[in-house]
Amino acid sequence: MIARYGIGYDNIDVDAATRFGIVVTNVPDYCIGEVADHTFALLLALARGVVAAANDVRHGGWEVPSAGIKRLQASRLALIGIGRIGSGVADRALAFGMDVVAHDPYVADWDPRLERASTVEAALEGADFVSLHAPLTAENHHLIGRTELALPSDGAVLVNTSRGGLVDLDAVVEALNSGALGGVGLDVTEIEPLPADHPLRTHPKAVITPHMSFYSAEAQDELQLRAVESVVDVIAGRQPRNPVNADALFGGR
Repeated sequence: MIARYGIGYDNIDVDAATRFGIVVTNVPDYCIGEVADHTFALLLALARGVVAAANDVRHGGWEVPSAGIKRLQASRLALIGIGRIGSGVADRALAFGMDVVAHDPYVADWDPRLERASTVEAALEGADFVSLHAPLTAENHHLIGRTELALPSDGAVLVNTSRGGLVDLDAVVEALNSGALGGVGLDVTEIEPLPADHPLRTHPKAVITPHMSFYSAEAQDELQLRAVESVVDVIAGRQPRNPVNADALFGGR
């Protein structure tokens, strides 16, 4: 078996594993609150200019920003993906008085508090904030590129705590420099670590964290336990709790 130590499994060739009768498992629900919290922390930091202001004070300044601070109440948040984490972000956004629109073609039981967009483009149109919560697949690589970044409102904020490959970072740099984007918050990038000379490392409108949104002491303990429990189940001849390729190997049981 292969026990994925985390949620995403785009780094495992599941089709090949299935052909060889290898069970693949993951831990899909161990850090839902942590990632939703981190997403909203990035969103708040960018909306309020917290990092830039704190750095200014650290270096001797004391200037109130004259632009770039965004009111959350009645602003429009577009969520791409409304699974466990996306739903958690929606709960937080609604508590702040934001209007939430979401796109997710795989969700049937829709939260009536959310506006439903039929396409990614429809969700992005006019959004003040955009947050990504989709798995990375061959079909949605660079889901957010130059065309998509032109759709939100001028100065919108983009947050990605999902998968780095969803976002074309060259297009993000262009959008930040042109003012089409007012800020970007990233916990994931297509290449990790982000290269030392990448312009987003020092861009004044970027807040980047080192793929840490999953982490808390409690989540780490839960992840370790659940991954090992999957291994024990397979060794004991039981179906593990979260098999990725259940339909092929267990007939969907």
